[in-house]
Amino acid sequence: MCISKIRRRKNSLRLKDFDYTKEGYYFVTINCKRKSKYFETEKAKKIITRQIVDLENRYKFLVDCFAIIPDHIHLIIILNRTKRISLSAIIQYFKSLITKDFRNKLNAPEKFWQRSFYDHVIRNEKDYLEKKRYILNNPFKRELLGRS
Repeated sequence: MCISKIRRRKNSLRLKDFDYTKEGYYFVTINCKRKSKYFETEKAKKIITRQIVDLENRYKFLVDCFAIIPDHIHLIIILNRTKRISLSAIIQYFKSLITKDFRNKLNAPEKFWQRSFYDHVIRNEKDYLEKKRYILNNPFKRELLGRS
């Protein structure tokens, strides 16, 4: 096979050798493909909010705050020792459940998520406050669905 035809896997965005099941705070951004605005409607926001609550209850983690922007979602996720699950697994479940709901209720395409997600391991209180402030002061305040 020609080398130019081999599809290369992008480098992972995760920190090398970091345990993403480790108790801690994580700032996460999940984007729609091609900046498509699938999250503009109230119905879309309600589906996303319901899935956040359902996943929190099922997998025993906490979403400290979140913002739903028309083409992406920001969250601060707190993992604890109650149930050992990785951040990647949580995001995978989240994306798949929302995809299913969006296809059934909003006629969304089967694949509307951008590949992977962006995360930042929150290292201290200053870092936490910066990320939380970023979410709470987002220019799309009307789209904000936070806690606290």
